[in-house]
Amino acid sequence: MKFAARISSVFSTSVFASLASPQGGGAASRLTVLHELTEAHDATLTLGEAFDAAHGLLGHSYRNEYYFKNKLVSKIVLGRHSVRTASALMEVPSGRSIVDLVIFNGTSTAYEIKTDLDSFARLPAQLDDYSSRFEHVNVVTSIERAAEAERVTPDTVGIIGIRQNGSLSVVRPSSSGFSRLKQASIFQLLRQKEAVEALNRATGYEIDVPSGDVWARCRSLFTALPIEVAHAEALHQLKKRGMRASALVERADYPKSLRALAYGTEMSTAGHTRIARRLAAPLADCHKF
Repeated sequence: MKFAARISSVFSTSVFASLASPQGGGAASRLTVLHELTEAHDATLTLGEAFDAAHGLLGHSYRNEYYFKNKLVSKIVLGRHSVRTASALMEVPSGRSIVDLVIFNGTSTAYEIKTDLDSFARLPAQLDDYSSRFEHVNVVTSIERAAEAERVTPDTVGIIGIRQNGSLSVVRPSSSGFSRLKQASIFQLLRQKEAVEALNRATGYEIDVPSGDVWARCRSLFTALPIEVAHAEALHQLKKRGMRASALVERADYPKSLRALAYGTEMSTAGHTRIARRLAAPLADCHKF
């Protein structure tokens, strides 16, 4: 268990971002544990293959939050949909909470993950925050805890159980919560540039106030939009933000174990090129990054 916990530390946005940086950002020292895991393998094992081996260990003995996130991205974004029609964002600030994963396709769907190490105590407050921002809300947990999740959540909230083999089981489908959406809550998900573009698409708005007043002006205009328009325009912006990862995720040589991190770490096209090159390199060469 302790070794698996150490292994889990490599699946972090800081390690991933380091691999994309020009000098490697000191990622080599963080990847030492991969050498311990794979020392029995052929010396030509690539860094990407080592990540996949580490993810396999998580699935067997340490199903942490990242393991759940990656399963959801793989099964829903790349399984049920495609990187061309759906995108995802991880760790999205939502009111007093941070939603683990949001997937955008024709609508917005939030996923709150509760591993076997997590309590359900904060769920009511978290679900309240998500319900005013995303049309569909789901709780994702192990299949063994799914019945408990059903008991402590509203009937409109979906329950997804992850089985020991990694497959997803929809215990209770989510219902549309469109009537609960609030323009002011949705607006908080946007960045200023996105808000300006959303309003321009919806109303033709062009910035008409000093730079220091733009945010407040956009908030005033956005909250006056019909909720259908506000949700659709925010969805367009957030989906576009998440789609930037598609060029990396859809590569045939990109490790399946790192799909969620691609959606959780913003980087440039040059960063995508660097990380793809390093993942294809022998694990033994990672000290050169």
